[in-house]
Amino acid sequence: MRRRAESRGAPVLTVENVSKRFGGVQAVRDVSLDLHGGEVLGVIGPNGSGKTTTINLLSGAHRPGKGSIRLLGREIARRPAHAVAGLGVGRTFQNPRVFSSLTVLQNMYVPVAHRASATVRKQMAERAIEWIDLVGLGDLTHRVANELSGGQQKLVEFARVMVQQPIVVLMDEPFAGVHPLVKDVLYAQIRRSAEDLGTAFLVVSHEVPDLVALSDRFLCMAQGEVLVEGEPEDVCAHPSVIEAYLGAPLKGAA
Repeated sequence: MRRRAESRGAPVLTVENVSKRFGGVQAVRDVSLDLHGGEVLGVIGPNGSGKTTTINLLSGAHRPGKGSIRLLGREIARRPAHAVAGLGVGRTFQNPRVFSSLTVLQNMYVPVAHRASATVRKQMAERAIEWIDLVGLGDLTHRVANELSGGQQKLVEFARVMVQQPIVVLMDEPFAGVHPLVKDVLYAQIRRSAEDLGTAFLVVSHEVPDLVALSDRFLCMAQGEVLVEGEPEDVCAHPSVIEAYLGAPLKGAA
């Protein structure tokens, strides 16, 4: 069940007038959004609308030409990706990025491999086993990652992010091309993490009906800008969204 608007937490990520140009192409223009603790924000839009570029900007993979990105009030817009991750922003990719020669368990340790503290290592080991079980890979803990299916690799990548106890998780097409059982696991663990742990999620997906069911709030992008923002069903029923992206009203949308 979705979190009611009045019960959402305070904004943990605040984006104001962020823009990014690549040569003569304006990929993102004056994007502003708030992401609240314990909230799932679904992002939709046509190919080339700036969705993945926005994730790259929020995660530190790209630096904005202008604008502000604040995590818990701290400006992160021009910090490198590893620093942004260290502050609590995790991300997953459309094509999962796992360390193919390492086991599922070893993949969990990579983000903190440089931390020598015995206490940190013990905590990580406990959380790693917990998250491997939560995503249904307990029987594959010691399996090398390149022996897994693409969907299972997405589960490994998601678990590796969650082991780090992020404040915000940015997910790019998590449901694309995966088995329905993998989709169900991701759906359940995103909702559980939002509701029980207070993790904030920004999820980009072309799987619009699934995203409507998952999200508390929706945002549609087109031509690098935020076109419409609001409740998922309302956004999907908006004439501008139908014209720019959906082509026809989504079945069941208001």
